[in-house]
Amino acid sequence: MVSIELRTQSVESNSVEWETIVLLLADGGHIEVEGDAASLDLSVPVISVTSGSRLYCEDDPEEWARSLPTVYHAPDFMGVVVDDTDPLPRASASVSTCLSPRRRTVPARSDAAPGWRTRRGSAIAEHATGMR
Repeated sequence: MVSIELRTQSVESNSVEWETIVLLLADGGHIEVEGDAASLDLSVPVISVTSGSRLYCEDDPEEWARSLPTVYHAPDFMGVVVDDTDPLPRASASVSTCLSPRRRTVPARSDAAPGWRTRRGSAIAEHATGMR
């Protein structure tokens, strides 16, 4: 089961408050909507947070609801997962390390390809910017 709140901003006396306008409860194939149902479009496709593919509500209502924040994420209107009995796994430190960018080395002047200028920084940077 997953619970999603659709929230909007309300600005009062120089402070911003988030107000829940829709509460969506999805359990397996069953969906229950409380609040302003007109603010929620059940026909909109979402990007699945587990597979990265396009997903419609009728395909898997619970996974669709879990993925709603990929669609509802404007500065003044957003979807928030408030309860999930089958949450996504957290990334471990080893996964984060694997995904970190590698250090790239620039070839020394003698290794640069013929025709590449190397006097204003790296040969790769000059080639990428079109400087010749």
